[in-house]
Formats: sequence, C-alpha cells, structure tokens
Amino acid sequence: LCSISIASAAFLRIPLTPLQTAAGSMLQSVQPAHNFISDPASLMNADRIVTVTVLSPFGIASLQERSLQFAYPSSLGRFGLSVHLFGLSLYRESTVTGAGAVRFGGKLDVGIRLSVHQLVIRNYGSQKSFALSGSLAYPVTEELRWSLIGMNLNAPRIGESSELLPQIVSTGFHFKPVGPLEGLLELEKDLAYASRQKFGVIWTPVPRLSFAAGFATQPAQSSAGFSIRLSRLSVDYAIASHPHLPETHSLALRLSFR
Repeated sequence: LCSISIASAAFLRIPLTPLQTAAGSMLQSVQPAHNFISDPASLMNADRIVTVTVLSPFGIASLQERSLQFAYPSSLGRFGLSVHLFGLSLYRESTVTGAGAVRFGGKLDVGIRLSVHQLVIRNYGSQKSFALSGSLAYPVTEELRWSLIGMNLNAPRIGESSELLPQIVSTGFHFKPVGPLEGLLELEKDLAYASRQKFGVIWTPVPRLSFAAGFATQPAQSSAGFSIRLSRLSVDYAIASHPHLPETHSLALRLSFR
C-alpha cells in the first residue's frame, strides 16, 4: 500500500521573543520585551529599541531562525520595522514587516502590520505573498489587560498550489495579582487545527531581573526563561520542550535608545 499526502507548512512558525516563549509561547507581548510581529498593538508601550533574536528550532543547527526588530515612537503614533529569516540554503523563508499602532480614548491600543513573505526553494524558484494582521489591547482594570490578535486576516496564499498561510485568532489576559508576580492566560485558535490553551507566570524580584515559566497544549510544551537588563542592553533567554523533538533554545539582545 502507498499513501501520498501534502503537508502545508510554509510560514507556520511565528517569531516570538524569548520571554513570550518562556511564559507559555504567548502571542500577546510580554513586558518589557515587546513583539509587534505577533502583537502590533504592543508598539504603544515600546520605546525606541532594537531587538535581535536567534534560535535553532528543536536543536537543529541547519534550521536557523533570526529576526531583527526596530521600534520607533513619534507624535503620530508608534512604528516598527522587522526582518525575519528562517531555513537553510535549500529552503528559506524571508519576511519583511512594517507595523503601526495608535491609542484611542486614552486606553484602547490598536495596531496593524503588513508583511511581505518570500519563499525560496532551490531549483523550484520563489513565491511572494502579502499578509495583513492586527491586534487590540485594552486595560480592563489597573491589574488586568485584555488582548485580541488576528493573524493573516486577508487569507494570503503562496505557491502554485495556493497554500493558505496560517490564519490565527488569539485572545488572552495579562494580570498582576500581587507585587512582582504577573500571570498570563491565552486561547489560540488556528482555523485549520485544534485550539491551544496557554498559561504563564512572570516573577520580577528586582526591577532589572525577570524569570518566566509557562505551559501550552496542542502540543504539550513546557518552557522557562529569564531577562536581565543592564543599563540600555538587555539579554533574554528561553528554553522550550516538545513531546517528540529536542528542546529549543532562544536568545535575544535588546538595545534601548531612550
């Protein structure tokens, strides 16, 4: 017997900061490391900052993932640019993103991002696609913030097979129950797969040091990490497990230009 099927996986990985990964692979940004690729509304809380993230998914050195983000505040709103690279010489995904965010009524943060995806497969050529994503963030109380994220809202496709890029809707809460302790909850739904439930905690014993841990379902994934801030330079690290593959280590450097 012979069975053949097509596995759609282009641009399936969403660039996350180590603190997002450590806190349960959250799509909502985790302070102080904002990520406007997954959560463009978080630009409203970002200073002028440059972030470089590197990792090798599941410990596979040849599958390197690198991203560069630059956030810039202005009187008209907040803006961001990023470049993300994933893959190797035979198969490479490249994404260039521009994002912007504004605040309405002094509370509601609204952000959008436009991404240009390019897929290159050696001896098979390349394909491009444009994707529109957005997010909302609203402080319900001083201790509780709600977020809503929609990715690839325009149903972008890539390749001759018109492969649909992942369409994801996520909603979650970030709350600060007591002192240096923070909690995060999130429900993520890819329209083509089962939903994921995510749980995370962050502990900041001193202003320049944070520890994070989290868990996500579908697949079951435990994670942990930390962030150290030294003047304008910050170092973030995370490790995430997988039920069938080796751990993934991620490292990020953030430089603030306040």
